[in-house]
Amino acid sequence: MIGINSGWVSSRKNLFFLLVSSLLIFSMFGCSYIPFLDDKEESPPEEGYWPGKVLEMYTGLMEVSPSIAFRDENGDTRVLTPSSSKNALVAINMTFVNRNTVVVPMLVNENSVEIGNPYDERFRPVDPFENAMYADVPEEDLSHITPFLWGAMDLVRDFQVEGYLIFEIPQGMPITTLWWEEVDSIVGLLYLKPDPVE
Repeated sequence: MIGINSGWVSSRKNLFFLLVSSLLIFSMFGCSYIPFLDDKEESPPEEGYWPGKVLEMYTGLMEVSPSIAFRDENGDTRVLTPSSSKNALVAINMTFVNRNTVVVPMLVNENSVEIGNPYDERFRPVDPFENAMYADVPEEDLSHITPFLWGAMDLVRDFQVEGYLIFEIPQGMPITTLWWEEVDSIVGLLYLKPDPVE
């Protein structure tokens, strides 16, 4: 009768559990592109740089606000608020640079971009002019979140365009990624601004 070494069986079991654990950890984090900050970083980067084939895209930190008061091109004061009390507004300062093409026609609307994370629903931008209501707002209460990046434009070579995109998301929803789909297909990582917008 052949005996089985109990120590050999125990070591094989330990090796098996180690391999299974490693595979589980890799499946959870190895293919994820949620932006973890480096241990040496005390704060997120102020600006992200994401080059495309035609455009260079720069993203600022996400700013969360319950409402955004602004003055439109006609001089009227308006207030943009979420459609539900369970939602919040997220503003992202975007810059696009054209360095190579003579003229790049751009149309920024609800079909141009999405934000979200790799595991949940994605959210499209809201039209700040169509969704904002007219209201009397004191000058000191106007938001710094302006101008908005919205509508049709021609971006000439060696010029740039800058403005805020506004999104409405459920409160507490983790947002990590931006997918841009106008002229170029560009994916960028997003970070939350440490200090909330008042």
